[in-house]
Amino acid sequence: MKYILILLISIVFTNDIKAQFYHDFYNSDTTKMFPPSSDSKDISFDNYMKKLNHAINTKNTKELLPLLDSNIKCSFGGDWGWSGFIRMWHPDIAKSGVWTLLRKMIDIGGQYDSGQQEWVYPYVFNLSQKYDAFFSFVIIGKNRNLRVSPDLNSKIIAKLSYDIVTYDTIGGRKDPDTNHLNPWGEWEWYNVTTLDGKYSGYVNW
Repeated sequence: MKYILILLISIVFTNDIKAQFYHDFYNSDTTKMFPPSSDSKDISFDNYMKKLNHAINTKNTKELLPLLDSNIKCSFGGDWGWSGFIRMWHPDIAKSGVWTLLRKMIDIGGQYDSGQQEWVYPYVFNLSQKYDAFFSFVIIGKNRNLRVSPDLNSKIIAKLSYDIVTYDTIGGRKDPDTNHLNPWGEWEWYNVTTLDGKYSGYVNW
């Protein structure tokens, strides 16, 4: 079995369960994307993940590289292979963000892709199978505040839990004086609209 890690950076089953997920998600107009309710039951994959988790937790580049595909694709540009991965992420540097990112991706949870052949982290990567990957986000977590303006003291419009939302790139970035960068180098605030169009406002990263 080939294991593929897909690094989806933005910033933001068992056979029966898996089949139910795809029936619900791909054949419906769902507005939410909940975390998978079960992990892979493949023993060889579980052993692979133990090695990967150890490499991530100890920030060990020598352990990590053999676990990556030699043709790993790190971006939609030309960053391919181990050399591209090292050039892009500099894993040997103590402050490299790749370790925190990998940890967060796996903690979010993974699942099979729509072809049920590849296990992907984070599971929200599968959103791109049905929605625009560049302008559709998933609110990770329960009861996240949607506010009327990009301010922690502004009025709360709604509480969002694993909602799929569309992202307004202009509205989310129109005021750089109040929309600072988070530790990932991305915007602190995002202007989003729920799929049903009922709510539109700002979420903090």
